[in-house]
Amino acid sequence: MRLTGLLLLFMLFSFASTGQVCDGSFGDNIFDGGDFGSGAAQIVPTDPGVAPGYAYITDLPPNDGEYTIVNRMNPGDGFGSWISTDDNSNDPEGYMMVVNASFDPGLFYEEIVEGLCEDVLYEFSADIINMNMSSFTNHILPNVSFLLDDEVVFTTGTVPRNEEWITYGFTFTTAPDQTSIKLSLRNNAPGGIGNDIALDNITFRPCGSTALILPETVQNICEEGGEPFEITATIVGSAFENLFIQWQESFDEGTSWVNLDGETDQDYTFDRLESGDYYFRYLLADSEAKLDNEKCRTNSNTKIDRVLTKYVKDIDSDC
Repeated sequence: MRLTGLLLLFMLFSFASTGQVCDGSFGDNIFDGGDFGSGAAQIVPTDPGVAPGYAYITDLPPNDGEYTIVNRMNPGDGFGSWISTDDNSNDPEGYMMVVNASFDPGLFYEEIVEGLCEDVLYEFSADIINMNMSSFTNHILPNVSFLLDDEVVFTTGTVPRNEEWITYGFTFTTAPDQTSIKLSLRNNAPGGIGNDIALDNITFRPCGSTALILPETVQNICEEGGEPFEITATIVGSAFENLFIQWQESFDEGTSWVNLDGETDQDYTFDRLESGDYYFRYLLADSEAKLDNEKCRTNSNTKIDRVLTKYVKDIDSDC
């Protein structure tokens, strides 16, 4: 349903950054494997085939022109100048991609994405860490370019030896009638001593206005004597005259989501006053077609409504 008169306060747009490159809300990551997954084995045994021109290895460390997918680099797994690190997530078994750059600059990651929408703002980003210790000052510093359809759009500059993960990336808007794109990462520095990196959370996702359900804290409701109440979509910043919403509910604490039939207004009325936790969010786009395409829409924050039984006392509840 068309929504007008929402909070259209300001347009949020960023072209390039080393940190958070979109100030609004995001859609789902279109790269399903952008975080390389997770597993108990330290090294993924099969080549994922994402690094053109590089050889995949399962014996650490990778040499020049080789890469591997690992969930940790322990002391002794790398060369004498390499740091020990886990992937950039809270998952103790999460994988990352470790690259020992080839002697000649070239591509080390490439994906083709189909099924996009025209005139949508997207973010392309990646977490990168220099694998060389900060004390090895004579080692070559990595330098990575982000390419769209083989054209350089953004370059990291030298990636510092600071033993920290850094997010690099940029945003761009798809052209009229554009429904696919090739996204690539290219090493610009020569191989040899240094120029070793790890990558994680390679991300390509829609970006839009800030989509909120306020307050963001858990809402406590009484099971007995409680009244139905409205959850409201608050949207900050938009260049679109018309906005389209679809409310969703999760039955597995936010892991997956299902549409609530007919719930396409700014307000959703919650009236199921049976004890338990209820998870809600809404999808946002500027047309029905984009709203129906998971590659073209953004998501609000998750709102939790907690219905308390008459036997439960809570500091924020009069039940």
